[in-house]
Amino acid sequence: MPWPSLFGSKAEQKTDDSTELVGESRPRESTASQPHGDNELGQRNEDMPMSLQDAQDIMNFKFVTGRPIMNFILAVLWSIGLPILLYRILQPRIGQVAGMIIASLPPLAIVVWRMWKTRTPDPLGLVMGVSFFISGLLSIAQPDQRWQLLGESVIPLMLGLFCLASLLPWKFGRHNLQPLVFQIVRQIMPRGENDDEDKPNESHNVRQTVPQHVEDESDTKPKSKNAKLQWLYINLPKFRRDMRVLTAVWGVTLMLNFVVKICLITSPATTDQVRNWGYAELGIVTVITAIFTFFYTGIVASRTVQDFMEKRVGISGEAVGRTGNFAQGVDRDAHGFSNMYGQIMN
Repeated sequence: MPWPSLFGSKAEQKTDDSTELVGESRPRESTASQPHGDNELGQRNEDMPMSLQDAQDIMNFKFVTGRPIMNFILAVLWSIGLPILLYRILQPRIGQVAGMIIASLPPLAIVVWRMWKTRTPDPLGLVMGVSFFISGLLSIAQPDQRWQLLGESVIPLMLGLFCLASLLPWKFGRHNLQPLVFQIVRQIMPRGENDDEDKPNESHNVRQTVPQHVEDESDTKPKSKNAKLQWLYINLPKFRRDMRVLTAVWGVTLMLNFVVKICLITSPATTDQVRNWGYAELGIVTVITAIFTFFYTGIVASRTVQDFMEKRVGISGEAVGRTGNFAQGVDRDAHGFSNMYGQIMN
């Protein structure tokens, strides 16, 4: 059996694009054999467990106000801000090693609590906790002040490693490993009482089928915004591939930052110069990658619209080009759906 591509093979995309839908309880009638002409755009697939309106509902909420953004800010402060603050306070008093080890405890504690409470990982907390712990070990192994600067680059190094590792086709029990960028996006999403995130049979497996004898589809359809976002990832190959591309870009960029830091440490530059140049390089690279992410999400939107239309209405990009127009309902749905990424990725 060939090793699957990190960005999804064409065969996998074709299979996912045609037959494997979460919550689908009966096979759909194929529109590929329909003749072109009056019915070239195909028929709406009302049996899909998710509509274009559902997709709009996922993305069309305010990230800058309300409880979701406050929860995310608190998570960032707890996972990143608190460890850094603890380290800065404790390092002059108890030393660098003990300070880093103690600073790693809050994010690791939230990871353990989240795993116990919701059976889902906390990517930010896990990365920060492991990073500070490894920084402490590096300080023990190499007490030289110049090489201790390398410990400050462990956080971007671990982020890069986690990004690249999340692209591997690993499976833990019923949980499929997903790109780190997508996991962080899901962490930002608001959660409701209907969130079925902790139902692995319904939301975590990339390939899911429902027995033919199931009559009621209402219990298998995604209900919360977070579960619907998961549905998009499972059922839209272009969206899934783009999440992997973004994760790979961030992973490679952060890994290269660590390589640059090693080159600076081994250079004839002074310790202060290494520190200042390292901060400047990390800031510039982060800004450039963030700008790339911003513009790439526009490409993600157009690709995902086409992918979703092929599923929802049964049309292809070639059919759209031949007809040159849509039915009014399809055009209205597409217009709303094309703006969704600006509100979740920015």
